[in-house]
Amino acid sequence: MSHQPARALVAAAAALLFAATAAPVAAQPPQGGRGNGQAMQNMLFEGITLTAAQQTKIDSLRTAFREKAMAERAAAANAGGPPDSATMAARRERTAQERTQLRAVLTTEQQATFDKNVVAMEERMKQMRAQRAAGGAPPR
Repeated sequence: MSHQPARALVAAAAALLFAATAAPVAAQPPQGGRGNGQAMQNMLFEGITLTAAQQTKIDSLRTAFREKAMAERAAAANAGGPPDSATMAARRERTAQERTQLRAVLTTEQQATFDKNVVAMEERMKQMRAQRAAGGAPPR
């Protein structure tokens, strides 16, 4: 009996363990989802390098909140018409909760960058709304 397959398995497991713990990783966007929400998430973490443990927690939070958002959108689609003020307030509250929980995963230095990114993102969204209201295309 050859020990070659066992050695290959041990080597692969060691490589995986090393890769998972060796170095910080840049914030990776979750797979799938909507492009606009994805762009906003990327803006929140611009300039922030996450550790593997942070990335795992961020991914978990993003998944949970994305599922809530999808359920809200499905309910709104079934109701027909534009969302009412209560639905919009619930969306804003969910977004605030998500940001608070995402921020809590970060170090103090990372939180400062995150906070700057939130301000920049909100300013960009404000500009886009103004552009749409004026009848033009949003800035890129």
